[in-house]
Amino acid sequence: MANVPQAPDNVQGEEEVDIEQYAARGEKPPPVRTYVVRIDDARYRVNALSITGRELLALANKQPPDAYSIQQILRGGEHRVICPDQKIDLTTPGVERFATRAGVTFYIDQEEEFAPTPTLTVREILTTHAKVDASQTTLVELRGAEQIKHTDLDEVLTVKPCMRFAVYHNQPTPVS
Repeated sequence: MANVPQAPDNVQGEEEVDIEQYAARGEKPPPVRTYVVRIDDARYRVNALSITGRELLALANKQPPDAYSIQQILRGGEHRVICPDQKIDLTTPGVERFATRAGVTFYIDQEEEFAPTPTLTVREILTTHAKVDASQTTLVELRGAEQIKHTDLDEVLTVKPCMRFAVYHNQPTPVS
């Protein structure tokens, strides 16, 4: 098992807990020095109360991390995408394990999309993922308050995990 330094200070009780066992019992893991987490089929030791998506991918040796998606699997089977810089609190009740897959998860108009490769054309994003007529729409990349229009349908984009896009319609929509 790999180790990530940064043990929390002032922990009490057990030295190590397996978060999957606590999730199975429906209990909140206590603050301890080391958490055992499962990523895919392997177990890793994490010496921190929280860890980022990027750090989880590094633990699982998924390189380069921008070519992989990681999900948090909760008790009951719910899956949640973890963004690369998103911190996951390992003491959150119900966190069972993590699962990775090659490819990127991104968002179009707040809908989750997945592509097996991070290299996509604007046309592919619009037609395959947004399911719109590329000749009638514009893909807009959202970076915080910044909006970047991608008008060349043959432009190749390198989609990063958790990138956000919006689709703008080129023609005004009729008001009823």
